[in-house]
Amino acid sequence: MNQLSATLQTLFGQSVKQGIVMVEIDWPSGTVYTHDGVGPVYANQETWYGVGQFANMSKIQDSSKDDGFTLTLQTASINDVAEAVKDDAVGREVRVYLGGLDSDMRLVEMHPLTAGYINSTPVSYGKPPTITVECVGVDYRWNFAKRHTSYNATIQRELYPTDSYCDDVESVASSPLTSYSSENAVTRTSGAAGQHVIRQLK
Repeated sequence: MNQLSATLQTLFGQSVKQGIVMVEIDWPSGTVYTHDGVGPVYANQETWYGVGQFANMSKIQDSSKDDGFTLTLQTASINDVAEAVKDDAVGREVRVYLGGLDSDMRLVEMHPLTAGYINSTPVSYGKPPTITVECVGVDYRWNFAKRHTSYNATIQRELYPTDSYCDDVESVASSPLTSYSSENAVTRTSGAAGQHVIRQLK
């Protein structure tokens, strides 16, 4: 974690220290801006909504390692629960900040604490229901690279500019198989050593 700015060091050096943990989540239906205090806070041209005692965050150690961190939110809103279950947020980024408040509870400055990527979003149907956002670091994502890799024509062309193997992936996935035109059909032919060689027909 980077050292706090002189402003925050002075602020937290006072006898009365007022701070909040601010969380920015790149959720599929729209970025979520929230903090663990009460009421709205305005920063970076966005409104960060307080969730108070209904939210919790695990101890931050080092998000670049496999342990990561976990966010939880208790909610009585059926819509929030339904959205958490429906949306696939895995792989999206989460940023956590420390915010310093003045004596009037206004945000003075925010400092980046950590960042990670959503690994899972389990929901517990207790009373009240609890939405959990489990976050991991970059190292963890590299250990499971296939889980966070997109397989499409664009990615294939970036890796192999002359390879048209994935050019028809989108059309095949979005249309009935009976409509496939076979413009990039694949066949097998026997090589000199008797092995099967795959080639593309143009």
